[in-house]
Amino acid sequence: MNITKKQILKTVLLPEIYPRIKGVLGSGFGNLAFLIAQVYNTVRILPANHPYLKADMIGKYGVRQVIAQAANHIKVSKNNIDQIIIFFSVIAALILMAMQFIVLALAFLIPKANAQATMPSTIPDFFKTPSPENDLAYKLLDLVFGIPNFFSGKADVTQPIHTALHALFEFYSIGMIFVGVIIIIYFVFAIVAETVQSGTPFGQRFNHSWAAVRLILFFGLLIPLTHGINAGQYITLASAKLGSSLASTGWVMFNDMVFENGQTLTGDKESNVAKPNPSNLMHVPSFMMVAKTCQHAYRYVYNEKYAPSWKGGPKAWAVYKPTSTSGGGGSCGSGDGYTAEELGNKKFTEIVEKSATGEIFITFGVCDPKNHNTDKAAVLPACGSIVMKAVDKSQPGSAVIQNGYMQLIQDMWKGDINELDKYSENYVKRYVSVGSDPNADLPNHDYKRKWAKYLDEYMDENNGLISRAVRAQIDEGHWEMPQEMKNYGWAGAGIWYNKVAEQNGALISAVRQTPVGLLYPDVMERVKKAKEKEDKKPSTEDQTSLVNSAETKKILVRPGEDEVARALNKARLFWEKNPFRPEKKLTGNAFIDTVNAVLGTQGLFDMCDNTDTHPLAQLSAVGKSMLDSSIVAFTASMGFGFLSIFAGEFGATASAISGMFGTVASIGFLVGLILFYVLPFMPFIYFFFAITGWVKGIFEAMVAMPLWALAHLRIDGDGIAGEAAIGGYFLIFEIFIRPILIVFGLLAAVTLFAGMVKVLNEIFYLVMSNVSGHDPKSNTACFQGPGNSGNGGTDIKAEMRRGPIDEFFFTILYTIIVYMIGMGCFKLIDMIPNNILRWINAELPSFNDERGDPAAGLMQYVTLGGSELGGSLGKSLGEVGTGMKGTIQQFMSGGK
Repeated sequence: MNITKKQILKTVLLPEIYPRIKGVLGSGFGNLAFLIAQVYNTVRILPANHPYLKADMIGKYGVRQVIAQAANHIKVSKNNIDQIIIFFSVIAALILMAMQFIVLALAFLIPKANAQATMPSTIPDFFKTPSPENDLAYKLLDLVFGIPNFFSGKADVTQPIHTALHALFEFYSIGMIFVGVIIIIYFVFAIVAETVQSGTPFGQRFNHSWAAVRLILFFGLLIPLTHGINAGQYITLASAKLGSSLASTGWVMFNDMVFENGQTLTGDKESNVAKPNPSNLMHVPSFMMVAKTCQHAYRYVYNEKYAPSWKGGPKAWAVYKPTSTSGGGGSCGSGDGYTAEELGNKKFTEIVEKSATGEIFITFGVCDPKNHNTDKAAVLPACGSIVMKAVDKSQPGSAVIQNGYMQLIQDMWKGDINELDKYSENYVKRYVSVGSDPNADLPNHDYKRKWAKYLDEYMDENNGLISRAVRAQIDEGHWEMPQEMKNYGWAGAGIWYNKVAEQNGALISAVRQTPVGLLYPDVMERVKKAKEKEDKKPSTEDQTSLVNSAETKKILVRPGEDEVARALNKARLFWEKNPFRPEKKLTGNAFIDTVNAVLGTQGLFDMCDNTDTHPLAQLSAVGKSMLDSSIVAFTASMGFGFLSIFAGEFGATASAISGMFGTVASIGFLVGLILFYVLPFMPFIYFFFAITGWVKGIFEAMVAMPLWALAHLRIDGDGIAGEAAIGGYFLIFEIFIRPILIVFGLLAAVTLFAGMVKVLNEIFYLVMSNVSGHDPKSNTACFQGPGNSGNGGTDIKAEMRRGPIDEFFFTILYTIIVYMIGMGCFKLIDMIPNNILRWINAELPSFNDERGDPAAGLMQYVTLGGSELGGSLGKSLGEVGTGMKGTIQQFMSGGK
């Protein structure tokens, strides 16, 4: 043998790693290949005379060759399901083994990440329920089947009905054993007869390999074990438990990964909050000018001499009914169950925490427990009172809005915003004799426009209060999945999506819940009551003006009160005569503008302006706005109904207007009900019914298990299952896999819904260009062309041939399309688990496939019920007005 110098140096100096690896891999893992060949021979995939089964062939073939030979011999058929399972199980085991080596290598090369959400590392971790005692699916299964210590681990889940059910299952299993014995006796006679006829032992049909195994399996599956439940039924329940655990583990891991990245289940936080339309706040400076005029009037007229307790003049007080824990320790007295504390710079959310009713009365007056203990908290509303009502203060966005409203009132009371303090004092100088200045400057109509501009900037969607509230809702909102909800497991997956409506609804309600003037200054209220005693019906402008009457003189007993009342009334009339109408987005069509004003449907148009907002947030915001506005419309309907009683010849007109408002309000109520309550509720509705369908499928399997055991009693056919029982294996697998498929269906539904609406926003202008006709140069969403964004393009709105009518109805159509997309997408929660088994050629129908669309029925009932409710309410209001009109007429005629 010739050994070269090169070979000596390689052997001495080089480790020769590559040749060694090549030797290991090139050998083909001979012993492993021989073992796999023996496994395939056991289930008759490789014939007994195959060369790979001989010991002297070890090392002459590899794993790949064995698998290839097995693939050539296997026949894909339901009768050979056991062979198919073993074939692919071996391949899966080899893949897992290879992956283990890869993971082991990567563990040395890749540093560990510090992420909280990680993939389960062991097989038991895949089936580990986070909190079995709180898991909703486990609770549901406990309530239905009542087997102690099986699902949630609780021993006290068995009720009397469960005991009876277990006894019935046991009775049923024993009965099926008797039926099975009859079938076995039949097969014995059949085997004997076929043996005699054919001369073949056990007959030609008898499968020597599987017949005995099936007989043992039949008795093993059917004999009742603990609690009267047989082994087959325990297999079903175990499959359900493992499948539920797998889905819960996957759902929790998915949530952890989503929220770790600062996202939500419906995308980034910014897209989940819709910007509400600003409310009209012009009534706030109107009221505050009267209150400020009152403050200066007391300083000029009484000069702190009228009553010692009024020293310092009227102050701003926060009056509220205290909770049992807050104790009512205000800085003033207590009257009528209320307490008061000086408002100062306190925030609304700080005070409302102490309120039992969620109402805060901002009273501009004097604390006088001795003389005014009948007033709320013994605070005389000398200069009036404003009421503010809390709206879900737990939501940060609504808290910002309500704090902002209170801050606006505080700033007006303490400072001179827009010369409010100056003009208020000038009213006193002009109309009060003390320190009279008949030339004192008073505001003109442009002053109202100045306030409108100020309030618009204060509430501005981009830089003002609304923008800050939206930002707070995004940054501080409760978007994360709380641990309590994680403990619910996969069955609680549909609950989170209601947060979209919850948080948007709170924000919109807070914007619309503006401060409302409750009482004018005390002297004005007394004048108003005096006029009411004289049975006069003064106009709105005249109701607090002075009249020289006996009643008026009786109530204006303090020196100078008549002058104070005159100055206050002048300040009030400034705002109420020729009131300023803030500019609104008008369509140019009287009908559309009326509907928008009554129902707040301007939000429909805003959907097209806020295309980055998630559709669930868009639609729920529009629905909330329309619901709130429909309540106002119902109130207007009732008001016109009462007006028709006293309107004389205009009574018929007022009655007709009342009916119109009632009809429009009914429409808005129905649409708002669907958009705000029903649509965001859809994911939960479909998801909940999918869970109940899964449980119904389990109950079906529990009843079917004895029949499935009987199906194994066959003497012919290949495989352990045979042709009759193979379907049962697929149904058990369906019970196991359905929970995580339902979760996938939920995620697919919400994700697809958002994606389709985004695409609709990009192409909807093409639909309008085909129908309405305009210069199709734009490439943005809804009605907005590039001309709106300064790119020199065409505004679609301006190009529409039929103008505002098109705008209104195309926007309604857009909303309907988005709603239909949602309905279609949410059905995936059912469709994916119902149809996915066709991928393994196992299209076996279950109870879930036969169940109708749960939301379709709900929508039908909501539509009919909402329409009936709105119509009945409008009709009732009309009937109340008619009835009262008749009663009053009868009373005025002396009962004749």
